[in-house]
Amino acid sequence: CIFTNNRARSAGAVHIRSAVVTFQSCVFRNNLAESHGGAGLETGDSLVKFINCVFEDNIANAEDSTNGKGGAYLGWESGYFYRCIFKRNTAFNGGALCLEEKSIIANCLFENNFANSKGGAIYASSPFSTYYEGWVGTHRIDHCTFINNQAPEGPVIYLSGEMRLQNDLMPNAGDEPIKAVAREVSGWGLIPSSLNISGVLYDDPHFADPVHGDYRLMPDSPAIDANGLDTGAPELYSPDLGGTARPIGANWDLGAYEYDPQADSDGDGLINDDEWNTHHTHPYKADTDGDYVS
Repeated sequence: CIFTNNRARSAGAVHIRSAVVTFQSCVFRNNLAESHGGAGLETGDSLVKFINCVFEDNIANAEDSTNGKGGAYLGWESGYFYRCIFKRNTAFNGGALCLEEKSIIANCLFENNFANSKGGAIYASSPFSTYYEGWVGTHRIDHCTFINNQAPEGPVIYLSGEMRLQNDLMPNAGDEPIKAVAREVSGWGLIPSSLNISGVLYDDPHFADPVHGDYRLMPDSPAIDANGLDTGAPELYSPDLGGTARPIGANWDLGAYEYDPQADSDGDGLINDDEWNTHHTHPYKADTDGDYVS
């Protein structure tokens, strides 16, 4: 399905309530909400999954923290995003996503999203239970690539709650790409956020062609086989954003794309490792004239 050029006070494209819904291979483009959720809004007793979906140029137009939430907004229940692309979405908080309670985001690309205040790519919060004496919702962000997302606070992620980040790429994201803040809980005072980070690379990952939006890994990328941790539940992370089974090699690669040395990515008859190591050509750009020079 394609949801485009829709307008609403809240939930520009889709409003879901008390339902279990899966969106697969859908496009949400150029939708606008006067309040929150440019692409969609989820509230109440719901479970929503997005698989192989694209969110582009959606806007949550309100200019305040209560209403201006997320190019896509999922409130107070569970949301899952697998192999999705988020580009040029805008909101007051959470340019691409505003998430409340719990979520899993895996093998996704976030590029050029913008928040006027907090969380250029993602604004995430979790409920705190005084009964359980802790956070009761966890956000997991694994094997994602973040490119040029912007916000005054937390240009990549702004967190008030609990989150685990693993095997992600955040190159050139500034001095404080992730901002985790404490929350005032009545009778408990300030409760610090719980942020668990492992295998996140902030340096240049050596992308194939970042100028033209190709964020696959070059053979010399420091992100290849960079994670030796138990990722758990491999069905959540394979295939990658481009459809390649992962992991390949000794360990998992970081980011949304897995490098395959035996693939012929440019279709010129040479596998990627031969192009790079033997012919010294670009594995993603076809050698059209046969002279082994890309």
